[in-house]
Amino acid sequence: MNMRVRIAIGLVGLFFSIAHAQQTASDYYDKGMIKGSQGDIDGAIEDFTQAIKLDPKSALAYNNRGFAKLVKGDVDGAVVDLDQSIKLDPTAALTYNNRGSAKQGKHDWKGAIADFSRAIEIDPKYSAAYCNRAYSKRANGDLAGSLPDFDEAIKLDPTSLQAYNNRGNARLAQGNVKGALEDFGQAIAINPNVEVPYYSRANARSSQGDWDGAIADFSRAIEINPKMGAFYGGRAEAEKSKGDLIGAKADFTQALSLNPDDPEARAGLNGLEQSK
Repeated sequence: MNMRVRIAIGLVGLFFSIAHAQQTASDYYDKGMIKGSQGDIDGAIEDFTQAIKLDPKSALAYNNRGFAKLVKGDVDGAVVDLDQSIKLDPTAALTYNNRGSAKQGKHDWKGAIADFSRAIEIDPKYSAAYCNRAYSKRANGDLAGSLPDFDEAIKLDPTSLQAYNNRGNARLAQGNVKGALEDFGQAIAINPNVEVPYYSRANARSSQGDWDGAIADFSRAIEINPKMGAFYGGRAEAEKSKGDLIGAKADFTQALSLNPDDPEARAGLNGLEQSK
């Protein structure tokens, strides 16, 4: 190899090293945000980790790495990062909301409520925090207390599908089927391509004995997301109640193929077998 080639290769390596060394915490943070938005959660976590190494006082990097860990299912790891983010910046409503969501994942409802309440104290117009606090209140047994929070979430953000759907479920639990159906219908109007409100409305219709309406909604939920065993199980129950035992058997079987540990689907299928 002649001297010119060696020099050229050396310069390429030098330029690469300099370019690599010039990557800043902000660069890694931005890359992490892009990867997270593209669904590359592992890649996002790696980039946020690099950002933290270069800037250990970046509350945003800890917050976003914590949220990415939460999305991945690492709830404990998420809480650790979000704790550190709050330590670095105790004024960020978003971080309290995210930590509250992580605590929901641990079924720490009281801790979640405290975090959502703090987020609301910091930002009284934070619709998602009201919605999340309402959900936690209901999960913690305070059904009546959840409804004013859902109302406020919807007042602040009338386009919140989650708030309408969750308020509908709270109303249904209270026995207000009419109000529940209105909320589920509004959630569907906001985005007709999300499966959850159809499933919720199907359950409300089943509670009224509207088997045809329930089956139609379960079917639409299945069209959107055919991998949810609960949708098949719900439709099977409606079919069984309507007298369509063949359809019910097929749906109970499909529910079990997607979730072999589903006790309701197993009981439903066994019941059909024993009734022969």
